Amino acid sequence: MKKSSKRDVIIILILLTISLAGYFIYQAVINNRNVAKALVIYDVDVVVVVDFELKTVEKIIDQPGSPNYPIIDTENKTITLLGDHTKGGARQEVVIRYSFERKSMQIIKEESPNNICSDLGESTGMSLICLPNNIRIQFDTGQDIDNEI
Repeated sequence: MKKSSKRDVIIILILLTISLAGYFIYQAVINNRNVAKALVIYDVDVVVVVDFELKTVEKIIDQPGSPNYPIIDTENKTITLLGDHTKGGARQEVVIRYSFERKSMQIIKEESPNNICSDLGESTGMSLICLPNNIRIQFDTGQDIDNEI
């Protein structure tokens, strides 16, 4: 092997090592972000905020077009909204469970094609998007994104 070939291999290995180290550092920073809140959004409106630090659930507004929603059940730790998916001409309820201990949210009951929304599972940071019902759950770290990098 020529000297220049050995040098090229060494440079490639060093760059690969630096790239992998950077990736793992980035993942460690992302995974160490503490989730402060979860926003339950219907269409474009935040209707409920779950604050994991204060252990509170706050109704921000009535769900547009459905004044009896959201329903917040603190005993069962659930939030019920009225989704856009219809069955027999009636809009269907979407039930979301929250956990202060795990800082998580999960869509546990809904009617949509193949129940795709409740199949999303429990999340501790990744947004849950239920397109058929026009509902999404977005997590907030409470930090400005520019300060995290």
